[in-house]
Amino acid sequence: MKISFKTAPKWVEVLLVLSAAWVVAGFFVGTSVQLTGFIAQDSANKRSENSDIDVSKLSNVALFGEAPAVGAVAVQKPQPQVTAPSRLNITLIGTVVAGGKSAAVVKKDKGSEQEVFVLGQALQPGVVLLEVTAIDIVVDNHGKRERIVIEGEDALVSATPVQQVLPTAQVQPRRPAINKQVNRGYIQEKIRNFSTLLSQARVTPHFTDNKPDGFTISEIVKGSMYEDMGLLDGDVIQKVNGEEVTGAEQAMRMYRELQSATFIDIEVQRNGTVQQISYTIQ
Repeated sequence: MKISFKTAPKWVEVLLVLSAAWVVAGFFVGTSVQLTGFIAQDSANKRSENSDIDVSKLSNVALFGEAPAVGAVAVQKPQPQVTAPSRLNITLIGTVVAGGKSAAVVKKDKGSEQEVFVLGQALQPGVVLLEVTAIDIVVDNHGKRERIVIEGEDALVSATPVQQVLPTAQVQPRRPAINKQVNRGYIQEKIRNFSTLLSQARVTPHFTDNKPDGFTISEIVKGSMYEDMGLLDGDVIQKVNGEEVTGAEQAMRMYRELQSATFIDIEVQRNGTVQQISYTIQ
């Protein structure tokens, strides 16, 4: 049956228009609902995917350019120098500790004469004196540090802290000179054992205005060679044969000269005055 708006009653036209409007509205509304459901489902799926991410794994990810940890660098401590006991055929008789001018008295062979060496000197080829203490010395034996200890229970040293005194007057009063005659045999007997000689007095470097100007003799043993030579506790030996004594090397040279000299003149500072003592050795 064919329907025409021209022949259909008015109410039919109205009914058809309403029906058409309902169909069209139903189409768009249904599509919209289905589309909305699709979008909602898609969003839910994405949320589900995001919820599957393991949050604990994020803590292992370096954020903001974080650099990997670098292990701490170990600091190497300086190794202590090893000083082995020496097997050299050298016997240490005594020492004179006087800073950079310290000295050692040694015998190189049994029965040989005593010799005096200061820091930096070679005791023999390839063996150099490096350090001097109150009880031993350290030598460089062809590149190796070796230690030589004073032998014997009676072996002592002449080593004390450096004494610092106030400046003395430029012109000091002089005492009358003392002249002594000494038997050479007596001297040779006394100095034959240098370690015993060192044990009979204490020898200390003396300074005036921070400059070395002699050696102080103290704690002199009664009946010792020092007493027989006319020295007193507190005397400061400042000159030997007119030469100023400023270091251990000069004191050692004085010791060597004493063995063969025929005349020795010393100048000492005694209680603020100058005392000259002359020795004639026969």
